[in-house]
Amino acid sequence: SSPRAACPGPAPPRPSRRPGGPAAGTAGGRGTLGAAGTAGGDRDDITGAAASGSAGGAAAPAEAPPAPRWCRQIRCAVPVDTPVGAAAAEGAASKGNGFAALGLQEGDSPGDGGCGSIGGGGASSGSWAPLAGPTFVRCIFSSPWAPEGPHIVVERALVDTGSSDLELHPRLLRRLPKLPIVASGAMYETSMGGEAYDAFEVLLTINGRTCAAVVTCTDEGSSDDALVGHMALGALRLAVDCPSRRLVPILAQPPAAAALATAAPSNAGSRSVLRAVGPVELASLAPRYEATALADEEEASADGDGGGSGGGSAAPLWLPRNATAVRLEGLAPECAQLVHGAAIPQAVPVTYARVVLASPLAPDGPRVVVEQALVDTGSADCELREGLFRRLWPLPLVARGLVYETVAGRVEHDSYEVLLMVEGRCCAAAVTLAPEERFDESSDDPCTDEAIIGFAALAALRLAVDCSARVLRPLPL
Repeated sequence: SSPRAACPGPAPPRPSRRPGGPAAGTAGGRGTLGAAGTAGGDRDDITGAAASGSAGGAAAPAEAPPAPRWCRQIRCAVPVDTPVGAAAAEGAASKGNGFAALGLQEGDSPGDGGCGSIGGGGASSGSWAPLAGPTFVRCIFSSPWAPEGPHIVVERALVDTGSSDLELHPRLLRRLPKLPIVASGAMYETSMGGEAYDAFEVLLTINGRTCAAVVTCTDEGSSDDALVGHMALGALRLAVDCPSRRLVPILAQPPAAAALATAAPSNAGSRSVLRAVGPVELASLAPRYEATALADEEEASADGDGGGSGGGSAAPLWLPRNATAVRLEGLAPECAQLVHGAAIPQAVPVTYARVVLASPLAPDGPRVVVEQALVDTGSADCELREGLFRRLWPLPLVARGLVYETVAGRVEHDSYEVLLMVEGRCCAAAVTLAPEERFDESSDDPCTDEAIIGFAALAALRLAVDCSARVLRPLPL
């Protein structure tokens, strides 16, 4: 399972979902495992079609569901110019009806989504105060065969670049007109194993832009009504401005991402002298959960090899709690001890980035390098493969036994403080570990993500996620 917004006590968490496995990244963190089969059982409340496996032997006559208009497979989204209805479009253009979730400042014009742009004149001007939580957006769901309505309007849909498709709560999905089936009974890989889901074609409208995309149901207990995945964001040409918690339009021919800082400055060979230079970014809306360190030194010593759920006795140097990150300066660019990941091939075209990780207790080495870390705005914290995690040990303990919400339910994780470098920028962030057995090729659910870059780190590093070009774009510091 991956890091998610923690749920201290009975308070509902802000979930994030991420893909894993050989073909990861679809529908709320579920990666496709195999081709779709036919679904049997009861009547489908979404398509209106009767299942073929009815009791009593004889199959009930079934009304064929409508065919998809644009999406022929899962992990797919296509921009369309189909109007979604005057009332819905009017609501989408209303500044006072949902744009606050996009981080609008007073005086912003809703004509461009209130967000400036990526790829033209750079980031929008103005000073942005740190915000709490991940990125949410107001969106409209419609049937491709009934674009004029009825519609489902979700005021706060979670923006999740780690998931390729969309997700909508079952109670809302059932209220739409019949939806075309893209894949019936498709197997998706989750953090707890493979599960079968039906995937449908739907129209998604955000800030006046519409695309056809693939949607599945959330779990009934999900604390999110909807999730906006990577493919739809790419089709709509909307980038995720993580520091401002908003979506920004991408103009034609955006500039290339800044190259990684590889050249050593004049003080090469010097030791790191770290200092915090930015605000503490908070990626969770859950009540405050203070950082804790182990009080029992004997337990810390016994667990000191970094294995399993063992923790260190050192307190965090920079982080007040989990789901936080803060930008740092002063990290020496060179390190003699580099440990490279296995470079597992990625099968799903979502956004990945090169990441370098180090321990705050030993910033000058060793360091772990993962060439393709999953960029996941739906995960509050970062994640690292256990085998690589051990190479950085010891790490300061942020908190033990935090409850995170995953697509398959709530699980407990210990979180640790780590130094994370992306695009030549450095921050301190919270990280959990992915058990090494998840990466066994002989397992039923092999994981391919050796590292995940979560939302708090992306915000602290002032990076925007361009899902259209599948790159990170540095924002002005």
